[in-house]
Amino acid sequence: MVLLASCGAPAVHPAPKSSRPAAAPQPVFTVALDGEVDGLAAGGGYLWVFVRDTGVLVRVDQRTGQARRFPLSRWRGMPVVAAAGPHGVWLANQHSTRPHVIRVDPGTGRVVARPRLPRAVGPVTALAAAYGSLWLLVPDRAFPPGWRVLRLNPATGRVDGISAGIPGTQLTGHTAALWAGSGQIWVTGSMFAIARLDPRTLAVHVTATAHLPEGLVFGGATPGP
Repeated sequence: MVLLASCGAPAVHPAPKSSRPAAAPQPVFTVALDGEVDGLAAGGGYLWVFVRDTGVLVRVDQRTGQARRFPLSRWRGMPVVAAAGPHGVWLANQHSTRPHVIRVDPGTGRVVARPRLPRAVGPVTALAAAYGSLWLLVPDRAFPPGWRVLRLNPATGRVDGISAGIPGTQLTGHTAALWAGSGQIWVTGSMFAIARLDPRTLAVHVTATAHLPEGLVFGGATPGP
């Protein structure tokens, strides 16, 4: 089940008086999905949900809550990561012997692209669609193990940039995450550090942290773990 709402929770303290009229509360939509949610992404006015148990990609209209289902039967039972952008919704199957990435048309649900990734690239751990590119987080086969970020051009379907190695352990690979915000690409999760990448040059800057950063919140000038 997925719940959509565009209004926040009420504040603990009374809000200061304002001359502007209060915004009308937005409706809350509940959509039954009939299975375990795996990939989740928002873009183009839709929420995209991959339901692992049924192998179905669900498109939910964020304004009306109307849902449409697109079967991807070959991926049933597989762990999937997702990202949405102006070119459509992207999905990566984490259990394929070779990295398997597809782009789905947001209107028809048809697979319209199957980009080829370099042979040495491991399973795709995370995706992000931002700054005109698709970004993929993959394990680095070097020693000591770590991560690399791939930049894929949606127009050509080709990888046109690979970052330097980012330190981290692959034993907790599914907790590693890829983020886009504040004009940068960020990697968190499986190392005591936050890695920041320049989208244009792919230069990597690593900031040490006292704990494993599970997530980021973007607000103001800098993100916080």
